[in-house]
Amino acid sequence: MSKQSLSARVYDQLRASIVELRLTPGQRLSENRLADRLGVSRTPIREALHRLADDRLVVRNEEGGFEVAVLSHHDVDSLCDLLEVVDAYLFGRAARLAGTRPEQAEALRGLAERMGSAAEQTDLDAWSAADSEFHQTVNTLADNEWASEVALRSRSRLHRFWLNHSARRQRLQSCSAEHVELALAVAEGDSERAATLVRGHIGHMRESLHGLLDAAAPLFGSGDWP
Repeated sequence: MSKQSLSARVYDQLRASIVELRLTPGQRLSENRLADRLGVSRTPIREALHRLADDRLVVRNEEGGFEVAVLSHHDVDSLCDLLEVVDAYLFGRAARLAGTRPEQAEALRGLAERMGSAAEQTDLDAWSAADSEFHQTVNTLADNEWASEVALRSRSRLHRFWLNHSARRQRLQSCSAEHVELALAVAEGDSERAATLVRGHIGHMRESLHGLLDAAAPLFGSGDWP
């Protein structure tokens, strides 16, 4: 495996551990322990940590090392404000372009239906996979890689809490229904309705995340990994 491929693999593994809360907010990250755990040298670990810092998933601590970033109420509001603007643009643009790419617009409806089916079965993995593919399809349809990158990074920071909290199960069906409405607005080329639905959807996410932060405060202790 090339050096670049190894660094990318380590980055993907650490990012998944953070997003899935196997590495919890505030946890200190030892390069030596991470290297031993993943069976690699410290170099790809260091490169991955710097990339994760760029993603704002890890931060420097007072000792100069890295620790998993904590999401605050202020972060929730700031990220939701940003995501609301960017997603309203992306979904609106996707709706305007839907007529030129009907196969992608139709794919959105199928993905939203998959989300609904997964929600009925409380299949979190299947729901997450369909949700991720749904937003990737919107981004592809909107055809703006810069805005898509901002949306992806913002959603990753927010979802690492919401996607792994038990309260998420209570929102699966209503969230899936919101995606069905979004898919219909895009497929029908209704950019104004798509943007309005996005704002409502992210508003619900904001409310949910503030509640989860209050409930999950004990998670935010510090420690060493593993």
